[in-house]
Amino acid sequence: MMINKQTLTLIGPAALAGVLFAIMVLIGGLLPVRAATPTPSPSPDTEDAVLDVNAKQTIEEIKKRIEKNRSKVQGTIDDLLQKRRGFIGEVLRVTGESITVENADGTTIIALSQGVTVTKDDEAIQVDDIAVGNWAIVMGSVQDDVSIEPQFVEIYEETLQPEPKTVELGTITNINASEITLTSRSTGEKLVIELSTSTEYQNADGTEISRTDFEEDMNCLITGTISDGSIEALTVRSLAPLDV
Repeated sequence: MMINKQTLTLIGPAALAGVLFAIMVLIGGLLPVRAATPTPSPSPDTEDAVLDVNAKQTIEEIKKRIEKNRSKVQGTIDDLLQKRRGFIGEVLRVTGESITVENADGTTIIALSQGVTVTKDDEAIQVDDIAVGNWAIVMGSVQDDVSIEPQFVEIYEETLQPEPKTVELGTITNINASEITLTSRSTGEKLVIELSTSTEYQNADGTEISRTDFEEDMNCLITGTISDGSIEALTVRSLAPLDV
């Protein structure tokens, strides 16, 4: 079929489109048709193989991380396993290489080798700077669950022993800015108890009141510390509610 320029001019645009479509169909019918190749789905064996490879890769990554942090982890474990111990005591004896410290458990000889840090008032000192009667805080590691290998010793001139506490219940016979005289309900004796700026004064319900709210013949409960035979009041509390 021959189509020349003159023929194309004589037919309209719509007819021309139809002719072109017919030609394309004719050509397409002459070409071989190829069916699309489907993508094969993975078999169960293939899936298991992929999972096995992924698992091996994960395990290898974990091993690498463990090896990378082994020293750090081991150091932490060693530090946790090492037993620490500390105690407070009074210095009874001082030699050129050790001090003997007494506490509630008895006496302990502390060897002051070069590896032991000895301080006083946050400054390093020598053994000669330690005196009998000083107090020491000793920190170190326990050896054989019995002895202690000291690592740090802090020296104090004043006692570190806690002051004994006392509780007194009685009737006020006298009170002023510096002391309160109490007739003990249990023994009947008169106790002179020191007052200080740190003494707290309380109503029966525990609320804070003033020293001037206390008077003679009032019943009160006093807690305090004993030092050198004298009592210093920590709290003075009224037994009856006060309207203040």
